[in-house]
Amino acid sequence: MKSALAGIFVGISLVGSAVALASPGRADNSSEFGEKYHLRICNDVGREPTPHGIWAANSILLSQQGGDRYGRLNNKQMQAAIGYAIDNYCPQYSSIYSAYRSRYP
Repeated sequence: MKSALAGIFVGISLVGSAVALASPGRADNSSEFGEKYHLRICNDVGREPTPHGIWAANSILLSQQGGDRYGRLNNKQMQAAIGYAIDNYCPQYSSIYSAYRSRYP
């Protein structure tokens, strides 16, 4: 019985370690995602250049992202990707992005 329980705990800790090691890798992909999809992001934001428009673009991008090499970004990572695209490719929306982040932290 003891060896069976020990095996279960070892298995659980290995799974937990794998998840802990895999999770931070995607956080680095926000800027890569923003780089690759900057035209789409800038065009989406340009259609409704308001904090709500950026919120809508974020929601659409989250729902339509594929399983490419960037993985699936979470909400905070997608916000960072949008911020990267705006800062580097469409800075005319920077003040709107700042207002968006204040409203939707």
